[in-house]
Amino acid sequence: MYKIKDEKNQNFGKWVSGTPKNPIVYPNYASALEYGKKIRDEFIQAAEMIKSSNYNSIVDYEVLSERLSEIFKEMVFDSVVVHKYLHMLFPDKFNPYHGKQFMKSMLNHFNIEPTENLYVNDGFLSLIAKNADISTMFLYNCINNGCSTSSRRKFWLLSPGENAKFWNEYKENNIISIGWDLGDLSNLNNKTIISKNLGKKYSDHDSNIVSNMLFDFSNEMRKGDIVFTRKGASSILGYGEITSDYYYTKDLPNLDSHYNRRNVKWIKFCDENEGFIP
Repeated sequence: MYKIKDEKNQNFGKWVSGTPKNPIVYPNYASALEYGKKIRDEFIQAAEMIKSSNYNSIVDYEVLSERLSEIFKEMVFDSVVVHKYLHMLFPDKFNPYHGKQFMKSMLNHFNIEPTENLYVNDGFLSLIAKNADISTMFLYNCINNGCSTSSRRKFWLLSPGENAKFWNEYKENNIISIGWDLGDLSNLNNKTIISKNLGKKYSDHDSNIVSNMLFDFSNEMRKGDIVFTRKGASSILGYGEITSDYYYTKDLPNLDSHYNRRNVKWIKFCDENEGFIP
């Protein structure tokens, strides 16, 4: 809410809220003050609810969204303004991305399918930061710095084999890997060729899904990208920076058929019992 001071504005001297394109004009100071008090009370109610709640899962953020929609009557609960103030009050629970489309684009860096719910999308990003033991602002700056150059930094989620059985090998050898042995993928430079070869050798699996995974690992990942490793769908194990191009090797027999490799400089190892992700 603000008072128009531009003498050329048709609402000069009046109190307004809303946007410059769609202003809500109040007839006098008293009515503007009354509206301001309603907004204040809504933020206080929301803040008290958030302060007393824990947000450790996407379900928690779904419930949060429902509660906020019930609390905010005078303002749009999932507007940029509301989200910005909630982040200022609770930076550990809300990330610094306030625009819906911008937040969706950030999720694409993690290969996470965005939803139409602002606070669920917020939960994806905030939980990644929380469980990697970094601040939401650090994650924001990390992604922003990666996006500011032509060689855009990407963020990846990867499982170290079924039930994370290769995690110790990853840590000890500073590597990441992927299975589906088709030989050196450097010789298979597009998804169609990879898919055809998969269909011949692994006919019991969806070749389109797996071919996308193999192509991303061998062609789309870049030095400087950040990779998060996870166990199943519930725990972040650690994250690090990719430091090599793709290569194919059978030098570690414990990795079974995971001969597709990249080197990684690990930044953080997380407690798998605490590191929840969506």
